[in-house]
Amino acid sequence: MRHARQPVRPHVEECNEVDDLNIELSISLLDRRILAGDAALFEKLRDPRREQLAPALARITRERHARFGNTVYHLEPNVKDAPGGLRDLQVLRWLAKLSQVSIPVPPTISSPKSAPRASGRRPRSECLNFLMQDECARILQFPDPPI
Repeated sequence: MRHARQPVRPHVEECNEVDDLNIELSISLLDRRILAGDAALFEKLRDPRREQLAPALARITRERHARFGNTVYHLEPNVKDAPGGLRDLQVLRWLAKLSQVSIPVPPTISSPKSAPRASGRRPRSECLNFLMQDECARILQFPDPPI
């Protein structure tokens, strides 16, 4: 007997609740915007409550930092997920949105896809290769360190 797979479609009321088993849904709703569809239904979605989502964001950030040894000092840092990387910038933006605070974001690092690629092609991972670091520093206009 074969069963057909059916996607789970949560109701709007379920989307407005913070669920520890699906924290990514609540986080993704912070970046929501309407592109097409029912505007009235879109308006029923609301930002998760800060007191519910902020502790969960802190927990998953601590877990992510622990995977990288809780340090920013890596020979070939993962510029997306390592401590001090682009994911931390996004966490700050989410917390600012929950607190109704605006923080400026430099346009050169607004998303992982806009991070410099010294080779001009997409890397196999999000690591900043040791050999690429000088080129990335030049692209981002960092001054040379004193010798």
